Amino acid sequence: MKGSEVHVCEGLPMKSRDCINASEVGQFVFCRRAWFLARCGHPSTLEKERRRGTAFHERHSGKVRAASRAGRLAKACAAAALIFLAGWLWWIAG
Repeated sequence: MKGSEVHVCEGLPMKSRDCINASEVGQFVFCRRAWFLARCGHPSTLEKERRRGTAFHERHSGKVRAASRAGRLAKACAAAALIFLAGWLWWIAG
């Protein structure tokens, strides 16, 4: 009775088929049929494409992090320039 086995999910007793993880939610959002087939024990045969997609997303994630760091650095440089300008104007006026 595979579907009626009881497991603990987040501390609550549940049937194992009632408990899904975030990865499964992502699969479901991407393709409900693929999610359903995987839940029924028929995994995808598109492993090569999946690995390529994972590699793409890892590269993209690195670019997003680099852009975020560059944005923070630009803000810090702009703040330093404004402080320098204010100090310079104060020194000239004094």
